[in-house]
Amino acid sequence: MSDSDNPSSPKKEEMDVSENGDTSKTKEDSDQEDSKIKEPAQKEEPNEESEGEDDDEEPPLGLLERPVELTSGKREKKKVERLEVTINLPNAERKKVDIPEGKGTKLGECPRIEFKLNQTKAIDLKPLHRLLYNRAGSNMEVKRNIRQFNGFTFTKGDKEYEKRVTSLNKLTLAGLKHVCEVLDIERGGTKSAIVERIMDFLMKPSSSGLRVPQKKKSE
Repeated sequence: MSDSDNPSSPKKEEMDVSENGDTSKTKEDSDQEDSKIKEPAQKEEPNEESEGEDDDEEPPLGLLERPVELTSGKREKKKVERLEVTINLPNAERKKVDIPEGKGTKLGECPRIEFKLNQTKAIDLKPLHRLLYNRAGSNMEVKRNIRQFNGFTFTKGDKEYEKRVTSLNKLTLAGLKHVCEVLDIERGGTKSAIVERIMDFLMKPSSSGLRVPQKKKSE
């Protein structure tokens, strides 16, 4: 029996049409899906500004990656500033000492006195220098001036004589005995007796004539 004779053939055509229609729709959908798959995903274009900032900012170098800086081995000399101190001494200390022309022997020419001057520090001889010249004197000139002294030029009862007595009375008993030791005269007696003995000797100095002490030999 042929298809034309079959009354159900129209229905078959309708079914084919519907099937073809469904098939076309499915094909379009599949084509669209294929086009979506085939289209490459658009890449995000990098931001030029951000790349520029990253390129400019370099990470800090480590200690081992830093370039070696060569420095010269010579050190810079520091300038030394010298401090100049000016000492303003009183006029009495700066002026030259006038050596009086006495009638006695110069103290430096008396052997025992010269020996004692060499054994005594200049600072310990300043009281004697003040007594002779009315000023303490510097350490450089004390011994030299004492050696040149050969007696006072005034006499007892003069104002200068009384000034020297007053100066001696200001010393302690131990200080007076030290002056006697340097001048090689007796050290015993009261303070007033020692002061008078010193003044009498300095009016006209002379050597005692005794032998100079000898240094003890070490055994």
